[in-house]
Amino acid sequence: MLINVAEAIVKFGGEEGKATVNEIIADPNTGSVLKSKLGDRTRLVAVGAASNAVGTINPIREVADLAHAAGAQVFVDAVHYAPHAPIDVEAWDCDFVS
Repeated sequence: MLINVAEAIVKFGGEEGKATVNEIIADPNTGSVLKSKLGDRTRLVAVGAASNAVGTINPIREVADLAHAAGAQVFVDAVHYAPHAPIDVEAWDCDFVS
């Protein structure tokens, strides 16, 4: 079911108009920056599975493990990954994928 951003914020514990969105660039090998940014207020981690511009493939399972450990859900944008490899939602352990 598709819901708008304001409804999603409220559904996952926030107040409409009170969300903070942080953009980070994590080290793809260690996720160290990601670990330091996750906290008890983190509700959703959104990550691109792959980049069509530079050819990187992100470690989705590792990102999902870190996010879930912090109590957050995971959204994966797989639009640039899908033409190149099968998408295994169970292996990624993500909550949402598009």
